[in-house]
Amino acid sequence: MDRILEMAQVVMEPTRATILKSLLSNAKYISELAGDIKLDRSSVAYHLSVLEQNNLVSSEYRILVEPHSKGKAARVYSVNLELYKKIINGIETTLLPKFKPTI
Repeated sequence: MDRILEMAQVVMEPTRATILKSLLSNAKYISELAGDIKLDRSSVAYHLSVLEQNNLVSSEYRILVEPHSKGKAARVYSVNLELYKKIINGIETTLLPKFKPTI
């Protein structure tokens, strides 16, 4: 239960939740993410590092193509969908029933 609470805090932080939602559609570069969620790159980088430390996202280097910077390499981030689903399921089954009002 402690691990579920810890991961719930990671996933449910508003900026990280927005980042995860944006990455669910497809993998993105940090600049794309920053533009999508209207946040500066350094803030996005911080939240991505927290998500990566918790294995919720992974990154790899790819060669950029037009309209980005042709020929340069940059990290692209994607969601670890299996773990994300497990966390959401754990939150729904473990935490949410405790907060539902009884009528």
